[in-house]
Amino acid sequence: MLFLIIRLLPQIRKEHAENEWKRFKRVLVFRLDNRFGNSILILSLVQSIKESLPDVSIDVMMTSSYVALYNNHPAISSVIPYNQKYLFRNPIRFISLINRLRRNNYDAIFSSNNPDSFSASQAILCRLATKNRRVGFAQEKSSRFYSDIVKGNTNIHYSQSQFDLWRHFDKDAQYYPPKLYYIKKTDISPKRNLLIWLGARGDKILSETLVNSILRELKQHKIMYYLALGPHDKKIAENYKHSCKHEIHIIDLDLIELGRYFLDYKCIIMPDTGPMHLVAALGIPLIQVFVNSSILQYGYMRGNRFIVDKKINGDILIQFITQHVDQIA
Repeated sequence: MLFLIIRLLPQIRKEHAENEWKRFKRVLVFRLDNRFGNSILILSLVQSIKESLPDVSIDVMMTSSYVALYNNHPAISSVIPYNQKYLFRNPIRFISLINRLRRNNYDAIFSSNNPDSFSASQAILCRLATKNRRVGFAQEKSSRFYSDIVKGNTNIHYSQSQFDLWRHFDKDAQYYPPKLYYIKKTDISPKRNLLIWLGARGDKILSETLVNSILRELKQHKIMYYLALGPHDKKIAENYKHSCKHEIHIIDLDLIELGRYFLDYKCIIMPDTGPMHLVAALGIPLIQVFVNSSILQYGYMRGNRFIVDKKINGDILIQFITQHVDQIA
């Protein structure tokens, strides 16, 4: 199928004036997959474009499940929801989407997929949506679809690799960690001490052994805590044998309320999951426990963040927690 599309789509080659990017008026940043964490991590790209071009209008297209995340973001002009199942049930819907994107006449479209892999769906949509600048990572057939090829880097944070798509134009651009504004935090002040979020589907969960070692430290220092996980992860609690399984709360909330729930805590411990990126982007003091992914690509190492790699150093853990939790009972 990809080979056929490549044959049918003519290549577009245009000469671009130096510093043409300074005249961009409207751009699109999009990602089509249904990954919660990645939908937050692309914000570094959005924020950096806006910092370089304060007057540019930036649209974001993202899976419809996460559209609410972009509410109130000062760098985003509008959000286009993407629902692949809905679009492909009727090809006319997909064609209508492409026509809508083409009518927007974007000066540039940024295909924000993984830096180390080729996404045919991302490349095809980008190619169909504009004849202007099409920016993507250099992988496999990329040169057929994109006008601007950027070398992907997996030796830096994922959000920094997305930022590289913009630094391709503005060499002096500044990187900004992802930040969310979809909840107005002025009316929220944390009331609870410490949340331990046990994990997510798959292999990114805190083992019972690891949780018990954390709880021993907390109980020794008389630090109040809560144990919780999402509604899709009930089996994690069911597999626990320790008595703490009866302390686990199932949190079934939409994105807005989940953010408010996290903001009610002074500090959160959680593994490398989508909600971890939500907590980091909301600026909540965060202890990240890396179970099965790259700290280099997904860990946050600045400010009020602390990283643990599978093993717990009790003294350092408690020191970090007590810096952010002032109520010990």
